[in-house]
Amino acid sequence: MERYKNVPAAQRKMFKEADEKIMHATLPISTETHLMGADNAEAHKVATAFSSFSLIIHTDTKEETDRLFSELSQSGEIKVELSLTFWGSYFGICTDKFGITWKITARSEA
Repeated sequence: MERYKNVPAAQRKMFKEADEKIMHATLPISTETHLMGADNAEAHKVATAFSSFSLIIHTDTKEETDRLFSELSQSGEIKVELSLTFWGSYFGICTDKFGITWKITARSEA
């Protein structure tokens, strides 16, 4: 589990949440399946019924992350541009044309 207060100062501008809110938490439910949760980022919310959650996709490659991000953000909105993060993943946030927020990341090893 990580809290927003652990974000390095240099990347803090993309996360404006209260320090104690949960950036992400992972709960393994089997050897191949994990549930992830987070306090939804105030800066990334949209005014829809779906603003209380985000869907997260972990890909195996940077190219797959780029493809999914491009397709999901088309006719939507990019909230956080794809970039390398302090935790070592290639990551971005977008809202699709239906108002659903997506967090897409390539695994750290990709």
